[in-house]
Amino acid sequence: MLFLPVFLSGCMIPEADDTSDSVIVPYQSALVKEGPIHRQGMDGLDLLRPSEDPSLPRLNTVVDPNTGRHTINLSIPEALTIALRNNPQIRVVSFDPAIAKYDMTKALSEFDPTIFGEYSYDKQDNPTDSVYLVGQQSSRLWEMGVKQKNTLGTEFSASYAIARNSDDLVTRNLNTRYEPMMLFQIRQPLLRGGWEQFNKAGINIAALNYKISTVSFREATEEMASRLITSYWSLQQAREDLAVQKKLLDETVKTLERLELRQEIDTTTTQISQVVTFLQERKADYLTREQRLYDIQDELVQLLSDSQVNLIDQLDVIPTTPPNLDGVEFEEKALLLEAMKSNPEIQQAKLEIDIAEINLKAAETQRLPRLDLIASSALKGLDETYHSSSEQIEDFDYASWTVGVYLEYPLGNRGRNAELSQRRLELSKARTLLYNTSDTVTQDVKRRLRQLKKAQKNMEIQREAVDAAKTYLQGLQDAEQVQPTLSFEFLFVKLQSQGSLARAKQQEFNAIGEFNRAFVQLARATGTVLDISPVQKGIGEVAGSENQRAYGLTE
Repeated sequence: MLFLPVFLSGCMIPEADDTSDSVIVPYQSALVKEGPIHRQGMDGLDLLRPSEDPSLPRLNTVVDPNTGRHTINLSIPEALTIALRNNPQIRVVSFDPAIAKYDMTKALSEFDPTIFGEYSYDKQDNPTDSVYLVGQQSSRLWEMGVKQKNTLGTEFSASYAIARNSDDLVTRNLNTRYEPMMLFQIRQPLLRGGWEQFNKAGINIAALNYKISTVSFREATEEMASRLITSYWSLQQAREDLAVQKKLLDETVKTLERLELRQEIDTTTTQISQVVTFLQERKADYLTREQRLYDIQDELVQLLSDSQVNLIDQLDVIPTTPPNLDGVEFEEKALLLEAMKSNPEIQQAKLEIDIAEINLKAAETQRLPRLDLIASSALKGLDETYHSSSEQIEDFDYASWTVGVYLEYPLGNRGRNAELSQRRLELSKARTLLYNTSDTVTQDVKRRLRQLKKAQKNMEIQREAVDAAKTYLQGLQDAEQVQPTLSFEFLFVKLQSQGSLARAKQQEFNAIGEFNRAFVQLARATGTVLDISPVQKGIGEVAGSENQRAYGLTE
């Protein structure tokens, strides 16, 4: 009983908290619970075709019966819901926190109690030439006990043993005898290796590594979501560009057809050749823009990785979410404060400092001399029957104890001094990394904010440019109706004004796309992508309705 308080002290160790300011932990747990993503097979094209998931939203799909080509209408909320469940890169990273959590369990297991036992039988038959020597003897030993190390560094063991010995020594009173024994041992480090600061270091580091893996998963989720939204707006811009280029191409064809009809009146071969040159250039431009559109679409489809939208089928993905055209105002200092709090890179750098500080404190403890307090006590019995010998233990007839200290001082102590110096440098490096990361993030936030403001102003400029180009071209078209002949110069100006209007429209769509992309890139820099409503809702749907209610995500 005297050893019980020491045995219990520090042995109750709670696991690390799964606290989080978002649904990222239940979202990650939901992905791990679902296991790996499912494909229709492991070979051929089946390896590329995702299995159907009935829990995902059904997309509005039209299949051309002649070509088999799919036209899919896709909104941003639908795209995010699908990608947040199916994206292979996210699914790969989702296993890291679950794996890291078992490192916490492994660190905690160092303080688990251990039951040990032993049984041995020994029989000897030795020749003797004296009645004072043992000739034949046998011994049976049973031992059972428990041992444990607690977070104070205390090594404790308690065991019970019973030995049954017999021999042929004529001078012994009890040739067959039972020898029970209860043994208690304790070893408490007083300097090196002692106390909770050192013994909990492994647990605390494992808990911090788990938090780092969770932050890394959140970072990967934000990166994927921002890439998907960026690709979505780029695809919408590419489709608008292609539509404008197609209209320009059609207008050029109409111009050529009108010239050919007037060839016998006032049109020359030179004028027709001029229009044909413009036509061929615009056809080549159309092919370039078409290729770019499908490259962007493949990037978006790869992020979705869904049975309805995959890289095998012939697809035309039509974005249905209208872009944001409203101006926004951000205060730079508020954005920087948010970035210092929420940016995943800064959070990881701070956690690395915590780990370096724990390692430094542990190294300071290990540098000390070893000074251990050692104590043991034993209760023994001896009689010809097991019952009577056990009564001697119960009555404390034969009790003994030992107390001592063990001292160890390494001369020079170079290894542990080097370890301490190394840990100090690691802490300095971790702090410097945090400062460098914060500067980099600050630069990125300010750059993204300037990009957003520029795109916002550029939308207004390009909108005015489109209006001016429309007015100019309309004037030329009106003049064409009343001119008796088409001069070479007038035709050249008209073709140029058609191209100017097309470029102005494309620049307007580019400014709109840049504005919407800059918005999500700014959120990526500040670490607030998960606060964007469609992203938050998509994560909540994957995490489950119960977690949606817990985090207030249901309508």
